[in-house]
Amino acid sequence: MSHVRSVELWEPFRAPVAPGDMIRLEAGCDKRMETCRLKFNNLLNFRGFPDIPGDDWLMSYPARTNARDGGSRR
Repeated sequence: MSHVRSVELWEPFRAPVAPGDMIRLEAGCDKRMETCRLKFNNLLNFRGFPDIPGDDWLMSYPARTNARDGGSRR
């Protein structure tokens, strides 16, 4: 039984590749908790902060309108 695998590259090779050449592939990490748990089965060693809200929430303020156009607040 043969298995077919496909690999999606994020960047092209820096040099031409010919049959018989050896290359090294490393699994990428997008720094998400779900990827660490599902792809690598390594949630115990995850060192991120998935439950902290983004900067947009920290910089928000109450307003009477929903307009967020970057203009003056006055």
